[in-house]
Amino acid sequence: LISQRAVGQPTQPSLSFSSRIQMPSIACEPLGQKMRTLTSSSSISEDGSEYGFVFGQFFLNCRNSLKKRVNITRIDAFETPKLTSQYLMMKTKIEKDLMHEGFLNEEMWVYHGTKPNFIKSIMSDGFKIGGLDVTKANGNTYGFGVYTSKTPSDPIYYASVGRDRNQRKQGMIIMARSILGKRDVHSWSPPKHKDWMVFRRSEQVLPCYVVHYEFS
Repeated sequence: LISQRAVGQPTQPSLSFSSRIQMPSIACEPLGQKMRTLTSSSSISEDGSEYGFVFGQFFLNCRNSLKKRVNITRIDAFETPKLTSQYLMMKTKIEKDLMHEGFLNEEMWVYHGTKPNFIKSIMSDGFKIGGLDVTKANGNTYGFGVYTSKTPSDPIYYASVGRDRNQRKQGMIIMARSILGKRDVHSWSPPKHKDWMVFRRSEQVLPCYVVHYEFS
């Protein structure tokens, strides 16, 4: 599931799984975090185009059985210079290490589901490793690391809380940029959960978007 091509070898056809990074550039402001609520009102605006990208990735990677049950109500985009800097430094380090071994690094969009009261700290301070940096929230059965998913489907169940007046559950999912690195060294997928991705270092996962949704 994770491609690690030897340098100089022909490029393999890309997987149909489209959360391989195709992303707009991350803009960093020198002072503090910026949050923007994206809108779909104008497809030619920067926010409209970004909204369409996140919306499209979400549903493209969502299981078919859930697509008709989920309604996105809002998308917030976060730019956090400190976290972006840490991420890019880790990306550079891993890429240098892999180059020495004759491999290329890849990035991927991943999803993380958590309760609303944890969202703010993750978007401000980054992900923490349960059992090491913070108390375990959902366990570390498959090793210490940041637990994410290649699709939003499983995170929906972890993040859904409460119900609106139409008896639809509500929740928030984080969409993050990630550094795959070398399989089973920097990241891995548990044998029983092929859609999951676990990252050894928190700096390998950069939280970029919070997707608000309703779920029936």
